[in-house]
Amino acid sequence: IIGLQEFNRPTSSKYTMVDVHALIDHILLLSKKDHANRGIMIKTDYDPNLPRVRGVEDQLKQVFLNLIKNAAESCSSSDTITITTAGSENRIFIAVADTGKGIPSEDLERIFEPFFTTKTEQRGIGLGLSVSYGIIKAHNGNILVESQPDQETVFTVILPEEKE
Repeated sequence: IIGLQEFNRPTSSKYTMVDVHALIDHILLLSKKDHANRGIMIKTDYDPNLPRVRGVEDQLKQVFLNLIKNAAESCSSSDTITITTAGSENRIFIAVADTGKGIPSEDLERIFEPFFTTKTEQRGIGLGLSVSYGIIKAHNGNILVESQPDQETVFTVILPEEKE
């Protein structure tokens, strides 16, 4: 059985080869009931040939947990979150897309800034995306975002493919 203790462990900062699909599936399993209760549909479209990535597993888990949580928070009943993976040109792409409310352009420019948030105080202090961005940069990757108000929002994490 999967335990919440895995999210509580201090970071090892040890780089290993990480199975991104298993990591995301673990997060989705833990949040499945909440998504179902809120009427949010989760879809996955995984590249069956996606190689593992070299990274610090708990840090990458933190990034995807944050992206999926943010996507769910922007969704209402009957919205969908789709997680897609692909590999191309020695890079791994992991996209988290939601059919929620979108992000206004004036906020889009600031979303990776520390302490910038559009959430109420009880729901966040504006560090999730900033920390996630830092983690992905430390993994020699990047995070891109595409969104417009009342349109789909897509966060794409790009990581280098490294041979085992």
